[in-house]
Amino acid sequence: MSEESHQTNGRLDPFFKRWADITVRYPFWILLAVAIGSYPFVGSMIRNFDVQDNSQGIWFPKHDLSNAYYDAFKKEFESDELVSVAIESRDGVFNPDTLAVVRAIQEELDKIINIEETDSILTMNHVQGKKTEGEDGEAQYELVIEPLLPEGEDWTPEQRKDAETRALADENFVKNLISPDGTFTAIFGRIVPTDQIQVKAKITEDVKEALRGVAARFASKGAFFSDNTNPLYDSTKEQFDAAPRKIYLAGVPIVDYEFDHLAEVDQKEITGLSFGTIFLVLLILFRSLTMAVLPLIVMFLSLAFAFGGYALTGGTMNMLIGMGGPVLIAACVGESVHLLSTYYGERRPGVSRAEALRRTILDVYWPCFFTAFTTAIGFLSFAFTYMPPMMSFGLTTAAGCAISYVFAMTVIPAAIIILERIEQWIGRHRENAFARLLVRPVHFLLREPDTEKLEKLNSGPIRRMLDWVATRVTKQWRPLLITFVLVTAATFLGIAKIKVETNNLEFIPATHYVRYTMEAVQEKLTGLSNIEIVVEGDPGIGTDPEVLQGLDAFITELRGVENVPQVLGPTSYLKQIHRAMNGDDPAFYKVPDSKELIAQYLLLAELSGDKDLKSFINYDYSKIRASIRSSHSESSQFDALLAKAKESMARNLPRIALVDFGQMQDRFSDKDDPTETVKNTRKEGEPPQYKITGLISLYGRLNRLFVSELLFSFFQAFLEIYVCMVVLTRSFKMGAIAMLPNLFPIFITGGLMGIGGYRLDAATILIASIALGIAVDDTVHYVSRMPIEFKRTGGDYIESIKTTHATIGRALVSTSIILILGFGVMMMGAFMPTRRFGGLTALTMFLAIIGEMIYTPVFYMFFKPLGPGTPDKDEEKSVSQMAAAG
Repeated sequence: MSEESHQTNGRLDPFFKRWADITVRYPFWILLAVAIGSYPFVGSMIRNFDVQDNSQGIWFPKHDLSNAYYDAFKKEFESDELVSVAIESRDGVFNPDTLAVVRAIQEELDKIINIEETDSILTMNHVQGKKTEGEDGEAQYELVIEPLLPEGEDWTPEQRKDAETRALADENFVKNLISPDGTFTAIFGRIVPTDQIQVKAKITEDVKEALRGVAARFASKGAFFSDNTNPLYDSTKEQFDAAPRKIYLAGVPIVDYEFDHLAEVDQKEITGLSFGTIFLVLLILFRSLTMAVLPLIVMFLSLAFAFGGYALTGGTMNMLIGMGGPVLIAACVGESVHLLSTYYGERRPGVSRAEALRRTILDVYWPCFFTAFTTAIGFLSFAFTYMPPMMSFGLTTAAGCAISYVFAMTVIPAAIIILERIEQWIGRHRENAFARLLVRPVHFLLREPDTEKLEKLNSGPIRRMLDWVATRVTKQWRPLLITFVLVTAATFLGIAKIKVETNNLEFIPATHYVRYTMEAVQEKLTGLSNIEIVVEGDPGIGTDPEVLQGLDAFITELRGVENVPQVLGPTSYLKQIHRAMNGDDPAFYKVPDSKELIAQYLLLAELSGDKDLKSFINYDYSKIRASIRSSHSESSQFDALLAKAKESMARNLPRIALVDFGQMQDRFSDKDDPTETVKNTRKEGEPPQYKITGLISLYGRLNRLFVSELLFSFFQAFLEIYVCMVVLTRSFKMGAIAMLPNLFPIFITGGLMGIGGYRLDAATILIASIALGIAVDDTVHYVSRMPIEFKRTGGDYIESIKTTHATIGRALVSTSIILILGFGVMMMGAFMPTRRFGGLTALTMFLAIIGEMIYTPVFYMFFKPLGPGTPDKDEEKSVSQMAAAG
């Protein structure tokens, strides 16, 4: 009997018998067809592997209203994405050397393509009133809007001191362009509205190059800039800490680019490490270079067809698709391992390779089909989510699983036969020089462990461990069952502590320069993520005193909220103009009560060259914008901030209703034009309304979608896999029993996540569905084998469990070792989502094999799903074993 004689599907046996015959008869043509068919996919995968896009736009489908309005907002007002170059000066921002560095940096940023405009303490306008004498001798005030310092001059100490005093007294400067203590300043470069990561990459690299040049020019004045990925731990640390003028590069476009760059680097390195690690494990398991290389070829071809096909259909690599590479490598190795393990068992004396391969394919096609199918279902559950990258991840990885099954059943047998035929050709042409050249390498590649080595391999430490486990489980299945119930119940205490939380900045390692600079700028100066509030009404609403006064109260309230260093809006400028036109009397620092006066002020500001108000009120005064600057933080804090913003708007502008795009989305048809829909939410004459947008709002929506969609995908995968187990076992009861051990690793991992403080985020939320799809593979092989052994032993559960452990256990443990190491190498990545996902999935795979080899037999002993068994043997053995244990 073969080492792995499995349950089959009789109706498919003739088809796979024919499959096996064709594979061993025509191996050359099969491999040629695979090579020709793979060529375009391999080329496409290689060409597109380096192209990354993790921008906010890719996460939403084209018909998403929230994303459509964000695009419309950027076109009407301006991009809310800023490149921030901050300077920390030990001797103050208005030191002449610091000002020289600020001016040099701003001049360089102005030269960079795709940066539309820049702002700094040198160019942002300050509002003041200039006293004049009218014709009647009465004092009048002329509006003067000009920069703090005269342009292009060497400023006197008095000018610099006056500028510092005015800047620190101006609410539009403090916590925006200058820190309250006057030691930190920023130059903001507003980029063109874009979601293209190539544009952001170009901007980032151009800014870096410019800052290196400025730092070199002003090195004698203590300027220092470093974009080393470990600025706190490398050789520049002491220099950076000691520099009188530290230059920081931050901003959302910079984070997006570095985020993508880290993901790209991890894709390359982790994929290579996964291949290398699995190769070493296979080499140790099978003691054959060929048997270690052939599964890698299968995995590579599966990746090529999956990701090459994705690229050929217009898909772009992103964080999730990139994580799919190592995941697919680990998930696809199971079929190859089981096929080769069975082949080794069939290669007994007197059995040719061709015959052994025929028997092997017939032995494993059905359980391997189910393992591939259930794994694909685990991935395919993501294909029904709302987010395009998640859908692409599900479809791509599911396709890779299906393709790997086909290749494992064809490429490996065909390659072995080809090598054998080459060996036979060499034997017939011993005098041929080319044959003599090939004899040693071909013999080496075809060399397989002999019968003695195979026996030693099968009775090695893994076999002894499996025998020990089987013996202990059958003796102590009752306390193990109680332990399962108690441990599973206890995990819910940990699971209850898990927080659904995302902080994109934490995805970047703490030692990376962009993480350090973003935290420094946000701590000492201003937030770099925005919530945008846009009030819309009929033309002229932007001059309505009641609306503007309510908006000013909203801005004042939000400025006092945690993690909100600054809120910008038109009312600050109007208040400054009103005060300036009234002799700088503080009593006039308020929004005027007159609609006509407000209109005059807006026109006066425009004629005086003001360039700031246009960012907050549109041309016909029908839309007003307030921009909340918030620090990068946890998603729950963003949600709390959004809730406070809505509460404040309801309190201060009760007659203006919120347009909720989330609610509108439920009634929106994907056949309609989302851009037109978000533009036409109100008709002229209808009550005014307000809309919320900005990156924070979009990321908050994404976070909610992640949780709802992916929890749904897990339950969907669970039900679909349960149906598969029912089909495989032909029993609803056995299908349910088979699913129980697969919940064990997921519950334990979830409990440990809660106890350890791990969050459920974009990376960790994938684990449950993926782990379920992969872990159930072991169950498929176990429940396929168990009925065969139960019948062979005459209904003896104890002997059946021991024999099942002995026959298929080694392949299951071997596959699990590969999975644990394959996912474990992901912890070596620099990208935090990759590391978290890899570590937790490796832990889940470790727990999965424990659950399979311990608790699957426990449930067989308790539920007896195959029948009552042999009462005499079962009872006598159980009693005697318990007595012996006692």
